[in-house]
Amino acid sequence: MPHLLTPDGRGPFCMWRAPEAHDSYVMGADTGGGKASHDWSSVVVWRLWEPHVVARYRAKIDAFDFAEVLMCLGEFYGGRDGLAFLVPEINNHGMATLAKLKELGYYNIYSRVTWDRVDSEWKPIVGWTTSKKSRPVLIDHMRVAMMDKKCIIPDPVIIDEASTFIIDDNGKEDHQPGSHDDTLFAAMLGLEGRFQMRQQVPERETPNQKPKDHDWVWDQVKNLEDENEFRRQVMYQGDAF
Repeated sequence: MPHLLTPDGRGPFCMWRAPEAHDSYVMGADTGGGKASHDWSSVVVWRLWEPHVVARYRAKIDAFDFAEVLMCLGEFYGGRDGLAFLVPEINNHGMATLAKLKELGYYNIYSRVTWDRVDSEWKPIVGWTTSKKSRPVLIDHMRVAMMDKKCIIPDPVIIDEASTFIIDDNGKEDHQPGSHDDTLFAAMLGLEGRFQMRQQVPERETPNQKPKDHDWVWDQVKNLEDENEFRRQVMYQGDAF
């Protein structure tokens, strides 16, 4: 195991269950602002088929260095998939982490396609954007999961942040002043990734191994850009589409 992921009880990495070759894993990642920031960069690892947190990394590091950690941890918990399925938040500093992940060749990553009404075309979005609409979804799913007796969260940091996550005077669910919610939201992102992957991958079915040098998610983005260009060419020629 790489030195930065040595769970010695004093460092930023904690592991409660080692990876198993036959299992699949999902990671949620929340990028902080580095050493000078109040926020932490956190990643929480879940098992795919059981709601169990198996590992957590939490440190105040640069967004690019955090991407290196995610790559390292994703390979370590690659299991039968080669790389853990990663759901990185791309708000703020998360975009820098995402750019570095692309450079490193991280392919097993959350993505979705949205329709752009202005440009009248489909546009790909790699990574999770937390917004006024998506934030309550994360919170509600986490709330339901934590009430499930099958859900195992051995991390005291997640539990502590959950205990200080309140509804403020403006009616917004947020952490108390002086507290944090970075690791809690990393856990939420990972949980959301579990929901998506469980709908896509038949349980216990052995998936086709994807070569590590094949950035399929980035190829999907390129294919969508090609499709949009084709649409523009057809529309320019005046043909019905």
